[in-house]
Amino acid sequence: RSLGLTANPREVKLAGDGSLLLSGYATSDAGCSNFHGASGVRDVWFARVNAASGSVIQNLCIGGDDDDEAFAVREVTFADGGTAGHITGSTDTHSNGDIGPKKGGGGVNAPDMLNAFLIEGAGGTTVRASCQGTNGPDEGRGFLDDGSLVGNTFGANDGDLVNETVPPGFNDLMVARFAGGVPCVAQSCTVTANRIAGNLGDSIFGALPGNLVYGTTR
Repeated sequence: RSLGLTANPREVKLAGDGSLLLSGYATSDAGCSNFHGASGVRDVWFARVNAASGSVIQNLCIGGDDDDEAFAVREVTFADGGTAGHITGSTDTHSNGDIGPKKGGGGVNAPDMLNAFLIEGAGGTTVRASCQGTNGPDEGRGFLDDGSLVGNTFGANDGDLVNETVPPGFNDLMVARFAGGVPCVAQSCTVTANRIAGNLGDSIFGALPGNLVYGTTR
């Protein structure tokens, strides 16, 4: 059935309460509430939908004045029993909005990997987001079973995703783990990134349960 949403989904996951979590991007306020920037610029889009009735429980955007988008979503449960949508993707926003600032040395069109939690409470949705990156494009593409982020990085050893293994201009696979465990989303979080690739570059497209990832290798 039609949900009446105009956003562009990248991934759908089943939550513990039976609802569906959707993530992707929107390019106007017709796709979600709280849209940032001018029409045509991408915002991260997140929605929670009742799987039985199709009614929309949550539908919102996070981002800033440049392109931001989500590639993967999962549900996390906190120690107090609360839950949140956990998304990863990429962000090119520098400092304004509710994502940023970028950590790498790259300019526009060199997005950072995005790590964000959308926590629903009595007062609405709280966004806790951080960026990790290099001087080139970086993106999160999925989650391992322990909540670590997997994705791709094109940059050199500038920023907080290091250990480049291929020449500049080629892609590395990346696993990012945050000190203190997940969720650790403050901009001051320490991240350990392991980069794995051959001599021509490789790409992760996503992750599956059991710590499986899929993509391409050259």
